[in-house]
Amino acid sequence: KVFGDLAFAHLSFAKLVSGFIINHLGYDFLSQDLDVVWYKDPMNLFLDKNHGELKDFDMIFMDDGNHNFNPLRTNTGFYFVRYNEKTRFLLTDVVLYGGGEMVLLSGVDQITMFNIVHEHHARHGLQVKILDW
Repeated sequence: KVFGDLAFAHLSFAKLVSGFIINHLGYDFLSQDLDVVWYKDPMNLFLDKNHGELKDFDMIFMDDGNHNFNPLRTNTGFYFVRYNEKTRFLLTDVVLYGGGEMVLLSGVDQITMFNIVHEHHARHGLQVKILDW
């Protein structure tokens, strides 16, 4: 089908639901698009509690490249979620409280995650890191 159509929206929401389930089971997780290729396993970097640059972030996103838009340029093509109460609350909002409707209306998960991450960053202290290019 085509990007952003109803079938795409359903798959995008299913991607969010799978992350919600993994998080609610108490696990950290990495979500990525199928076109992302690893040259090196990134999980060691994200899970290393001694790595000063990343250890204190609740969520780590790939930069979406739109540098004129917002400092939190979240891209759901590649993001890591650390299990904690802040991410559990965020993903509950994403899946159970309006996020599904946003995905169906916009056709993609990117806009939904962008809006809810920004809200949780501002209102609830969610710590977000955008990876450098």
